[in-house]
Amino acid sequence: RVLTLLPATDGVQLISTSRHITQGWVDLIAQRYDETSNTYKGASKLVKDDPYELRFVFPQEKNFAIKKAAARNSSGSLPVRVSNHQGWATVQILSQRTAEASWEVVFEPSDIYHYPTREPANLSAERAGLDGVILRWSPQYYLNAGYRVYLNGKVVGHTSNTSFPAPGLDPLATYTAEVQTVWEDGSASERKAELKFTVRALLPDELFLSDIEPLRASRVEMNRSVSGSPMSVGGKRYERGVGGRLNSEVEYDVKGLCGSLTARVGIDDAANSESASAEFSIIGDGKELWNSGPVKKSDGLKPLTVDLTGVHKLLLRVNSRAGGNGRGGADWVDARISISQK
Repeated sequence: RVLTLLPATDGVQLISTSRHITQGWVDLIAQRYDETSNTYKGASKLVKDDPYELRFVFPQEKNFAIKKAAARNSSGSLPVRVSNHQGWATVQILSQRTAEASWEVVFEPSDIYHYPTREPANLSAERAGLDGVILRWSPQYYLNAGYRVYLNGKVVGHTSNTSFPAPGLDPLATYTAEVQTVWEDGSASERKAELKFTVRALLPDELFLSDIEPLRASRVEMNRSVSGSPMSVGGKRYERGVGGRLNSEVEYDVKGLCGSLTARVGIDDAANSESASAEFSIIGDGKELWNSGPVKKSDGLKPLTVDLTGVHKLLLRVNSRAGGNGRGGADWVDARISISQK
């Protein structure tokens, strides 16, 4: 798909042509719009037997129709075909030889059809991470061009889908979400679907770290080892967790919402050396909260539980020890956080 963007004006605009992907740069020689007479005049380079199309758009809240159109080259008049739509119109020109042609298109005001849109139904909020939601609503039987989404009375975006992501919220704040149905001309439903929510109330008692988007991550993978295969320690596979290389780290913003972190740590079976050794550490707001000491591949998994009360920035770090050259894998198996009482 090719999208052409122009600054909005109060008049008719030629937004694209059919000759080339550059939408007029190759073929369009000249164009001029006379607002007083609603007339577009121009010249284009046409290709023999290739239908050439001029595409016009109209400003929001106004509608026009092509009253008449004409095109000619040095041999005389050329056949044209007009197609009028709400909000846009086209003129197709056919030339029997490759040559330059001049054209003129005259527009006249036309009625706008306003479809009486209705507000969406069944608005709900689904948690996304620790500080966001995905707003969802039911598909509508009634015609519409899309939806306008509000948070606390302010427009935050538009969508043609029946869902809208709202990240970066205050988990403890109460929000009012509203969704309004929009018609092609920008008119909207009189009513809005409305929902009050807090992210905190949507949080489960426990979350896997791999379900949260990290602030930053260096040399890590979610729910697999850094080799791309499932995490495996001591010959047993694990589906959930954070897999990292020796000398890796991943940081999360846990918003001070957590009670504790539980996990098991170990050297992945894909490590290139049986003597591979690593040191796992957990840092909360710049302070080390837990350190594993040396963990060898032969040690299997080492369990941990760390208090995260009041912690905002959570950092998981793996440092290589003797025998580790950064190529091996170090896994945080089943790493999950509990959410403090609401």
